[in-house]
Amino acid sequence: WAGVAVLRASELSAVASACLVWLWTGPVLQPGFEPYAVVMRIRETAGGGYAVMTDYPDLRCSGEGEAIPASTAGGFRFTERIQEPRRTCIDGEFEVRCRADGGLEWRWSRRTGQETAEAVLYRATPD
Repeated sequence: WAGVAVLRASELSAVASACLVWLWTGPVLQPGFEPYAVVMRIRETAGGGYAVMTDYPDLRCSGEGEAIPASTAGGFRFTERIQEPRRTCIDGEFEVRCRADGGLEWRWSRRTGQETAEAVLYRATPD
């Protein structure tokens, strides 16, 4: 996790921080593909920033990213760099929004804005 966070905790409200920092999971819906799972962990780093790690077990790939300023109010945007293997997944960005029901809206896109995917994630029990 070291070195991947760029957005400081002080830039987020305590409510948003409490919403974001957790282990999340759910099915991803992407046009042209069967639904597939995502497991995402957002955690606060020792330096007061935020780091994200993603795993796509059905696609057998994983990534990590960093928080960046969101383009829309109320959302939190992260970059995602796929670590392995790159043949089944691609780099992109995703935005998350806290939901009133305790879930997390997740919308992914390529950096070009194409190939979008979305999910509603819910808190998972850490291993």
